[in-house]
Amino acid sequence: MEMNLDAIERRYEMIPGAVKDVVEDVFGVKYSKDWRKLVDAKAYTDKYYEIDDRVEIICNDAFKNCDGLEEIVMPKNLKRIGSEAFSGCSRLSALKLPEGVVEIGWQAFNRCFKLCDLEIPESVRIMEYSALNGVRYSPKNRFHIIKRFGRDCLMADY
Repeated sequence: MEMNLDAIERRYEMIPGAVKDVVEDVFGVKYSKDWRKLVDAKAYTDKYYEIDDRVEIICNDAFKNCDGLEEIVMPKNLKRIGSEAFSGCSRLSALKLPEGVVEIGWQAFNRCFKLCDLEIPESVRIMEYSALNGVRYSPKNRFHIIKRFGRDCLMADY
């Protein structure tokens, strides 16, 4: 069995504990020292947050259970969203993914019940299992998502 080292490296890069040197913005949100990765925002309690435009990766669990968050502005250079990055952000209702995002991790938007018809840019190539579980889609958009990525990206097995 041949290992895909590229895939392993991508997964490792999104693990918050793999980032050793972190800096905090004025809101207590943690970024890698080079500002390419948003590592941890779980301490953030306001309704609106704008991610620094230098960010390319939102790490696993970064905003997990930030249930007060209603709107977030994504960085224009974003490439990857880690597993459960926004899981449990139950009030999140406004979000636009920029063109250039290529990967959305496992259960990235799980339990984002107020998020409706999240637009998936054409640049997305990897959509992991149940990445969009909990996002509400109109029948037309649901069909488009299933046609493009398969039914599994909308499901969870619990």
